[in-house]
Amino acid sequence: MAFRRAVRFGDAWHPILRSLDWVRRTGLPGLRQAAAQEGRPLPGFCPRIRLDVRPQAIAGERLPGAGSLEQVHADLVELHELGAEHVILDWNTGEVAATQDHHHGWEMLALLADKVLDLRNAAVR
Repeated sequence: MAFRRAVRFGDAWHPILRSLDWVRRTGLPGLRQAAAQEGRPLPGFCPRIRLDVRPQAIAGERLPGAGSLEQVHADLVELHELGAEHVILDWNTGEVAATQDHHHGWEMLALLADKVLDLRNAAVR
């Protein structure tokens, strides 16, 4: 199982996230259990999410990293609270065009960075 391999051989567990609920209920508890069974330290939690910032919020179920800027920011806050040391923001959709033109991906990263800076500056005031 991936948990045991991460504990035995890795410095970090690097899941590709489909659900934050799965991370809370299954992923992190499974990783802790594998570490206890192996008698090894818990590896870092460094997930990958598909970054898909949209102009409007997504109602209902959605993937972590998808939705409005506020939804994506909330996902990152929750991942931090769950213990994520790093989060890989992946905008590759698997389509060839996504590997040839990175402009849209850079735009999403810039929007997210600006949002985080705005929130930090507001907190300092």
